[in-house]
Amino acid sequence: DVPFTSSLRWSGLTTDTGTWVFGAPDVLAARSVRPLPAVDELTVRGLRVLLLAWAPADAGLRDHDGHPRLPDLEPVAMVALADELRPEAADAITHLQRDGVALKIISGDDPRTVAALARRAGIDTGARGGAVDGATLDELDDAALDRLVAATTVFGRTAPEQKQRIVASLRRQGHYVAMIGDGVNDARALKGAQVGVAMRSGSAVTRDVADIVLVDDSFAALVPAQREGRRIISGIAVSMYVFLARVATQGLVIVAVTMLGLGFPYSPTQVGLTLLTVGIPTLFLTIWARPTPP
Repeated sequence: DVPFTSSLRWSGLTTDTGTWVFGAPDVLAARSVRPLPAVDELTVRGLRVLLLAWAPADAGLRDHDGHPRLPDLEPVAMVALADELRPEAADAITHLQRDGVALKIISGDDPRTVAALARRAGIDTGARGGAVDGATLDELDDAALDRLVAATTVFGRTAPEQKQRIVASLRRQGHYVAMIGDGVNDARALKGAQVGVAMRSGSAVTRDVADIVLVDDSFAALVPAQREGRRIISGIAVSMYVFLARVATQGLVIVAVTMLGLGFPYSPTQVGLTLLTVGIPTLFLTIWARPTPP
């Protein structure tokens, strides 16, 4: 009757046995008739907790205007899901951080769960070891948001427009931003980043706006891709130095013979010598290029 959305964070259905609601505990707890003490304990362990709650069939899931609303709820069950880190995730994160890439985690899950998973993956979550709730971002202007984003690594309970604001904040601060996502709620942030990276198993909308699609659904593929990209840039830079030296030398020769009234020292048929002085050396210089930061 009420479908799940990232902004609502719960869904509901009315049956003959009553009204059933399933969603995030922090949202449903506000209407729960009993406290839920076990939620905090599970969340800080890095588990994703969902709550199933019940209300009478006549409680209704919408107000008079047809907007979704929660009735008073009786908690029935909790589901705790453990996210399993890919074996290559920690190594990929270590390589990226070693290469000077700053990582930030932006998720729609509970900030405490996201922070715990980030620490397991080897990401430093800051001195306090916590995360920022996305709801607090709406209260900040651009200047305050920039300061918060610069000092924070993990963001939880973020809506699509908040993800987009975080990406825009990083770009305002002069960073070159790559955004990785797989859901429809990531599409706006991917489009706002310089490089959008989508997963093959993600939504079609996300794949359409992305610049790169990871066909094996593992962001570890970005590590060799970054290394090869830096080798290409380094090789092009070295080659440009060689060609610019050749052009500058020819320019000096042209100026000198013109001022002295001499004939040009070599004919067009001799230009093929540049194959030995420029062409072949450039080929080997490109092969020997190292993946240094551009």
